[in-house]
Amino acid sequence: MGLFNRQQSDEEWLGEIRPAFEAARPRMSEMTRALEGDSLQEQYEAVQSILDYLPGVQKAVKQIRAPSSSEGQRVHKLFRSALKNYILGAKQGRTYFKDFSSGPGQRVVNEMGFAQRAAAGRLAFSDSLLRSFADSARDEMEQVSPYMDR
Repeated sequence: MGLFNRQQSDEEWLGEIRPAFEAARPRMSEMTRALEGDSLQEQYEAVQSILDYLPGVQKAVKQIRAPSSSEGQRVHKLFRSALKNYILGAKQGRTYFKDFSSGPGQRVVNEMGFAQRAAAGRLAFSDSLLRSFADSARDEMEQVSPYMDR
């Protein structure tokens, strides 16, 4: 292997990336379970957990060189994309919960007419973005997991 070789064997890559994968998976699963449930408290805690932990994992994964096989490279890209989507979804979730507890949330409860509809639309949009990013990330992780679990 040369000094400037940007790829590594799949075994070396798995050895480097598996700890990050194993550390991130419980938080990703927590987000998926929380969004499937009805508890806003669980959803809030899952969003906070993602925002507190996954950016560091994402930074570490960016430093890991890609594997040499095409399947390994595909999994590498999917894992990086899943991390990015969970983080983007969590950021949107943070916006949703901030709005829910402040101005727009109060307008939904206390106002009538256009102000109420606009605020409800803003909350619904934030919630749908959170779920969309999380669904994309979950689908990517379903493709990544079998490769990492071998």
